Amino acid sequence: MKYLASFHTTLKVSRYLFRALAVLLWLLIAFVSVFYIVNALHEREAEIHQELNLNADQAQRYIQRTADVMKELKYVAGNRLSAGDAVAQGQNGDMAAVSYTHLRAHETRHDLVCRLLLEKKKKMKQ
Repeated sequence: MKYLASFHTTLKVSRYLFRALAVLLWLLIAFVSVFYIVNALHEREAEIHQELNLNADQAQRYIQRTADVMKELKYVAGNRLSAGDAVAQGQNGDMAAVSYTHLRAHETRHDLVCRLLLEKKKKMKQ
């Protein structure tokens, strides 16, 4: 009888240990799952931030280019409206030709890049 009571006690203890082990295993799986989900969310958040920064950069370049075009339009409009401007008008009221140096003086960054690329392409063909 003494051994039987001891066996029942050992059996109960082993059941509790097995349950505790099962709970610990379940907690480990739960933590790994949560870590994986959080990691995936952080990666997606980083992608969204990168896309937002790219869109902001594109918008800033678009605004800068628009501002450059507005400056050019104001310059052209100011020259056409003023009677004593630096660009001479022909006899029939048309705009007269201006020098290459004059055109380069009012060149924007975009125009400069395009001109340099065209010159490079021309040199490569020769």
